[in-house]
Parts: sequence; C-alpha cells; structure tokens
Amino acid sequence: MATKYRIPKPGDIQDGINAFDDLADTIANPPAGRPLKQAIGQAGRRYCDFVGARPKEAFGVSAPISATIALLCKVYWDSQGYDAPVSAPPFEGGQCDGQLYIGRYEYGSVSEPNSVAGEVIFRARGPLSLGLQDAGSGAGVALYHRGAFPVNPGTGLYDCNQPFIPDLVAPTFTLTVNNSRNGRMVALQPCGFVDNCGDPDSEFEPGENPPPTPTFPPGQEPGFDPDGQPFFFVPPIDNPIGGDPIDVPPQPDPDPTDPGPPGDDTPTDPGDAGDPEETGPGGESSGEAPDGSELTGVFVEIIDFPQNAARFQNNFRQPFRGAGYIAMGWPNLLGVDMSGGVINLQQFFHAQQRGITAWRVTANIGFELRCTPYYREVNPEADEE
Repeated sequence: MATKYRIPKPGDIQDGINAFDDLADTIANPPAGRPLKQAIGQAGRRYCDFVGARPKEAFGVSAPISATIALLCKVYWDSQGYDAPVSAPPFEGGQCDGQLYIGRYEYGSVSEPNSVAGEVIFRARGPLSLGLQDAGSGAGVALYHRGAFPVNPGTGLYDCNQPFIPDLVAPTFTLTVNNSRNGRMVALQPCGFVDNCGDPDSEFEPGENPPPTPTFPPGQEPGFDPDGQPFFFVPPIDNPIGGDPIDVPPQPDPDPTDPGPPGDDTPTDPGDAGDPEETGPGGESSGEAPDGSELTGVFVEIIDFPQNAARFQNNFRQPFRGAGYIAMGWPNLLGVDMSGGVINLQQFFHAQQRGITAWRVTANIGFELRCTPYYREVNPEADEE
C-alpha cells in the first residue's frame, strides 16, 4: 500500500527545519544506497514535476503554501534545469466596471494537455474573473452566471449590438467544462470603450522550461488534507526476494505525551480580546501586548470588499483570496503569516509560537478589515504567590 507523505506547512518549518531540508535534499538527490529513502526521493520528484507542470492544480486553494512547496522543490528543479512556476494574469484586460465584454475561452483535454477540445463564447460586464471547474461525467460545457444561468457554447463572437439582459448576468462567472484542463482566454474585446482598467489578479503558470507532466497510479494522486496541507504518495518497494511489496514507513506523528519544553506552564486558552481596530479601505492596523502578556492571535473580519474580489468557489464559504496580510512577532521583527492568503468573512489567526507580542494587519486595495487582538498573561501564577 502506498504511503502518504505530507508537505510541511509554513508554520511547521520552524519546528522541523532539519526534517524539511532533509526532505528537499532527498528529492534532489535520492540516495542509491538507501532504498527506503530513495523511494521517498523518487516519489517527491514526481510530486515536484506535478507542481512545476500543473501549478494551478498543485497549489489549489492552498496558494499561500506555494512558496513552501517551491522551496522544497527548488534544489531538484535547479539540478535538472527546470524552471519554477511563474505568476501571471490569467488573461489581459476585462476589469472596467460595467463595461460590456465579448470573450472567447478555449479549453484543452485531460489526456492531451496542449490540445484544444472546444471553446465557449460569452458576453458579460466587467470586471471579469474566471473560475474553471470539472463538471463531471456527461455535464458538457456551460458558462454559469448568477442564478446558474447558462450561456450555450458558440462558434463566433457575438455582435456588440445584441440585446443584453443585465439582471441575469453577474460580473463574475464560472466556466464549467467536462474533463478539461488548461482553459485560457484567447479573445476579449470591449464593446464601445477602451479597455484600460488593468488586468485580473495573477495566477501560477508553468515556467518557460517546466518539468514533464507526471502520471500517478489510480488512488495515488497528490492532494490536500481537510486542513489544506498538501501530500503525495510513496509507492511500495518491490521485494528483492519475491513476495509482497515492502511499504515505506510513514512519517512519524508528534508524540501526544510530549509535555513540551521544560517549565513551559503557560495557559493554553486564547486569553482576552483587546480593543478592535479597523484598517480602513486598503489601510493598516497594528498593536502590541501589554507588559507581562503575550499575543495569542488576531481575529480578522472582512467588513467591506471590492465587487470583483477573488474568491475560491469550491465550498459554500467561498473564502477570499488576497484580502490582506497578517503579520505577528515582536516590535520591528514581524513575520507574515502565510495562511492569511485565504480569509473567510471571520477568521482567527493563531500566533505561531509563545512569547510573541506584536501584530500588524494590512488590507489590500478595496478591502476593509476589523482586527481584534487576543492577549494573555505570560505567567499568571506569579500573581497568585
């Protein structure tokens, strides 16, 4: 049976730097004289090939972890001359508010990633954003607007003078394509005005010289745990004397009986809420723990967002992407919390270690955030003596 190997999350690296670096080195240089570690390294190479060749699927809703995955794979990519994924807009233009656009969207086949399986012609008012989903077996092709209003596929651009029904069409839409990948906008034209309002948010695309696209046995495809942590599978090793294949040992789980560092008796409750602060549109708020206290986290609420805000649509919460940046640490020594790349309307961000005292939240343009810090005393028992 294949063994599941988890990719460390950003917050896990500080607790296992050697383990992270060892895994990166094993992927770059699978040791021939260590068969179990060699199997892990070869499986890791296939995973890094997957990341480099199909970054949209590899990063999925866990885009904030993309930097960690790239760091894990970089030594291997460099040794083979492969280029890392690059960040680029999914298409150009289409961001003028209220502007009517006509577009043509082509999509490719799963079995032939570079092929063109078909196209969809659509009309919608800006600002535009695209989401590509798998429609499932037999679902065909449809362009969904607000209220699941479908627009049928076409073969030529619509006339700008055709009647347009704004009540049925939302500025954003999801393209649903059966068994398709590598969808791309190949034509986009405004009706009557100059398209000069910028480009949509960038997405990850394969680099100029990406790794080859790997294949995986059924049931051994890379994926994500419910908490968003990515993983890959390590197949069992052939038995050199016959018989059943040999499973690669799983990663060690943390010891639940480990009491932690000696003398660490800090309470584990979140403490008390401080005064909430609002960033203002595209602004910033920050603060520090009172003397004798530490920061346990920051509760962030999205109180306003732009009409064309990027959102993940793979669950009912539809969390926002790129609403702002959450940083915690010490005064003048703040570190960005990478999990802040995905924010629900209300979400608590935990301090990654004890003893942290300072925080800062920066809202992106168009977003307004309310931030409530939580503090607790470092050693409340001392007050009772």
